[in-house]
Amino acid sequence: MLRIRFTDRDLALTRVAPAADMSAELSLSLHLLATRRPESRLGKWREQLGRRWKPRSAMLFDLFAATDLPEFLIARPEGRDTAEATADGMDRDGRGYLRGLGRLRRLTPFARDLANGDHRSRVLLGDLTAEYQSAAITPYWEQIDAVVAAEHQYRTRQLATGGLNAVLATLHPAARWKPPVLSLPMSSPCVTELPLAGRGLVLHRRLRVRPPGDRRLRAYGRPARAHLPPASQHASILADAGLTTKQRQGGTVLHHITLLGEVLLQGGVEHAAQSATRTLQAETN
Repeated sequence: MLRIRFTDRDLALTRVAPAADMSAELSLSLHLLATRRPESRLGKWREQLGRRWKPRSAMLFDLFAATDLPEFLIARPEGRDTAEATADGMDRDGRGYLRGLGRLRRLTPFARDLANGDHRSRVLLGDLTAEYQSAAITPYWEQIDAVVAAEHQYRTRQLATGGLNAVLATLHPAARWKPPVLSLPMSSPCVTELPLAGRGLVLHRRLRVRPPGDRRLRAYGRPARAHLPPASQHASILADAGLTTKQRQGGTVLHHITLLGEVLLQGGVEHAAQSATRTLQAETN
């Protein structure tokens, strides 16, 4: 469990990222692959990535641990390309991160060379991240960018009506917001406290690739039959497709539209939001 503690200044500085961040998508998706986390909704993405995968890309997994992200992969200065920025990131805090990782487990030769400042390993790291980005992120960037744009619009409306408390309380079904602490589940059983200490927080939506033709989207779009399914079945299909989330309040279940529901790939942001809203209204009436 990760517990993030906010001060009043942190709350004032916390914001929703206005656009997708390539470095964050790259690092988080690599972490998902490296830790072998089951994510059924990304099955199609894994399948398509497998056809473009270069075996040497697996060397990037040497930089990850179950509870740690290599921050030097995320902190890319604006305007820098992936290969150059990743190689230069070793000068800032990458070597320190890898030395810390070495205290948790034995480093591979590649990670050890990076920690020691080997120039050829740094160049290789830049090449590996650029190759991975081309295979895993770039083909889906238009979709990712649209989802993040819709997230920003949705959260901006939420801020205006319910304030930051409403945003933090609905980040994820497994997240818990009990002011001033945001609790997030982690694979480690240990409880980690993270005081923001006045730095604030930038909220990014994580990668959720759903290539065209996904069967869960087709399930909801199939033609109606003579006997219509009950509302609960429609609601379950929407939730399974990642288009809605459920939140129980007393004896009532509230259905919330996810950003994917607002940005169905082929319908555009505005069309998807209107369509999902009509669907939810019909299910709850």
